[in-house]
Amino acid sequence: MTPSGMRPRGIFPPPQSHFHAYRRSLVSSKAFQDYWDNLPQMSSYEDSVGLHEAPFTQRFERLGFTSDVYVNTEDLEGYTFSPVLFALKRLIEEKRCPIFKRRSFFHDYQDLVRQSVGNTSLELYEYLRDHTDFDTNLIWDNALRSMNMADLVKNLHLTYVLPTQAVVHEPKPQKIALIAHLYYMDLLEPTLAYVKSMPEGTDLILTVGSQEKAELVEEACKDLPYNVTVRLIENRGRDVSALLVGCKDIIHDYDLVCFTHDKKVTQVKPYSVGDGFAIKCFENLLATRDFVKNVIATFDAEPRLGLLAPTPPNHGDYFPVFSMGWGPNFERTKTLLEKELNLSVPIDESRAPIAPLGTMFWFRPAALKPLFDHDWQWEDFPPEPNNIDGTILHAIERAYGYVAQASGYFCGWLFSDSFARIEITSLSHYVQDFTHAVAENGILGYEDDMVNNLRKRGAERKRIKKQVARWVPAPLHRPLVRAYRRARRIREVTVADTAISSRRTARRPRVFYLDLIRALAAVLIVLTHFNYHLREHGGGYVLTFQPFGVYVGALGVSLFLIISGAALTLTYRRPINLKRFYWKRFVNIYPMFWTAWVLGTLYFLIFNGRPPNAAPAKSFIFTLLGSTASPQPSAGPRCICWGSGSSASSSCTTSSSRRCCGPSTASRSSPASCCWRPMPPRCSSCSTTSGATARP
Repeated sequence: MTPSGMRPRGIFPPPQSHFHAYRRSLVSSKAFQDYWDNLPQMSSYEDSVGLHEAPFTQRFERLGFTSDVYVNTEDLEGYTFSPVLFALKRLIEEKRCPIFKRRSFFHDYQDLVRQSVGNTSLELYEYLRDHTDFDTNLIWDNALRSMNMADLVKNLHLTYVLPTQAVVHEPKPQKIALIAHLYYMDLLEPTLAYVKSMPEGTDLILTVGSQEKAELVEEACKDLPYNVTVRLIENRGRDVSALLVGCKDIIHDYDLVCFTHDKKVTQVKPYSVGDGFAIKCFENLLATRDFVKNVIATFDAEPRLGLLAPTPPNHGDYFPVFSMGWGPNFERTKTLLEKELNLSVPIDESRAPIAPLGTMFWFRPAALKPLFDHDWQWEDFPPEPNNIDGTILHAIERAYGYVAQASGYFCGWLFSDSFARIEITSLSHYVQDFTHAVAENGILGYEDDMVNNLRKRGAERKRIKKQVARWVPAPLHRPLVRAYRRARRIREVTVADTAISSRRTARRPRVFYLDLIRALAAVLIVLTHFNYHLREHGGGYVLTFQPFGVYVGALGVSLFLIISGAALTLTYRRPINLKRFYWKRFVNIYPMFWTAWVLGTLYFLIFNGRPPNAAPAKSFIFTLLGSTASPQPSAGPRCICWGSGSSASSSCTTSSSRRCCGPSTASRSSPASCCWRPMPPRCSSCSTTSGATARP
């Protein structure tokens, strides 16, 4: 920078702050010293850009200095806000830019897809790798040491979609093996059908848990063009121990290994859901012989590639697993990596694990050397039966990718071109479905704006729950939460290699005339309750109370009953199972009712120092059963006693349209013992001898 006349405009985008050269006249100026003395503390990347990089040049130009840049990006104004991130390949290729940012490989992906189609980091890496003499190992050495693998996978699109019907590049000769753990003999034939995709002459190491199974496997493999070895192992630790214990003595004899196992999921019904998980694993590991050759060639082309695996399942009951891959396993996985294996690797619970959650994957044994060197024993694994989540097996399953990263190798996702069609269609469907659902609730905009809006609403719900929890005694927290979840059919999501088996029912279209009548009934009931209190305090009424001699409160309740019957008729079209019907009615009604009953009683006890009303045992029992009324004998027409204060010994007095309900021994002049209710004239036939406070 040199002193000069003022330039009224600033440079946009702002120059990068990584490399500046200043003249003595600027450095020795008071303005320069004041700038650094008064520069605020930077607490984030956004602060450094907004408070320093962006205004820096313009500030000193306005003080009379001039500036220039080595790589001028004024021609990119309007194209991008940050050429060094979103047009970097162009800067290097066309403008001889001598630097690129580390941030290109771990930048917030939300911003990447907001300002581009998400391609810029991959373009940069492939240009450097394929068209320059730049050593990409310098990138990997830094990235694997300091960046989370999930960020690398997204920014560099480490998702490999390989052809199944053609070989792109013939792989180099190397020593390759397939290790398969076989447990279900009824799945032996379909499993071996996928195994046959391996190149002829490959070593097959097949592990089984009994001599009988070993004989069956040897017979089935006797004519295969492979070097087959059947190993008898202990039935403890499942497929994980089969690899880490059963094959640890020979694993380092190979350059590349494919590990797989037969897969049968019996916890999820129908079985086609679990079978879909197995299909996804096999179709993206061993689809065809051409596909396998392409996988091997991919490892050839990327010497720092350590592990490839299919993505987690996202169909049926497995849908939450796709986004909640850690489940209850984060702390156990972190302990395994840091304390048991003594590995230092960036791991973050807020980032999805890049891990083979089906425990089927291709890998370099060198990438997993620390895991095999741990010298696992059978006793390190829990005996059968195993839990479906939260064990050492599930921690190891999630640790594979991080072990590879700590060893200096990156990981990625693997797809066959045939299955990628299915995956893209499914993910597109999910995105569109969720976007429509969120938009219908008044949230629309950029994806991250919509997500943040939803999270704010969720935070508000959590705040309300936290506030309510302060009012409810601690011993009641768990029972009330369980009752609420049961009533609303909300189940905790178990993120494991099997998921919950609850089924998602299809939403039926709304019936407009039923909704209209339901809304009318709600308005009538709200209006009635409002008018009760208005009349009780000497006012009139709003809109109406008894149009054409019809009591609007009774009309509203009757409409609700009619609508309920119509809705049941429309929705319950299969033969009725009475036992199931009444059980569902009980589960839908009583847990939430009892929760409200307890909270209401506690409210009166805490804030009023007494129950809602003094009540005899019979009324108390009726209230617990969900009945707010019980029929009482009377000389004239039958009336209904409402509220817990009613009883056969209660008496009624009339004061205009109000009646006092309370035990006959109570003083009706005392507000504490008298529960006032405004009564419509229709109930005038109930006299003091009826023994009831009446409503029609």
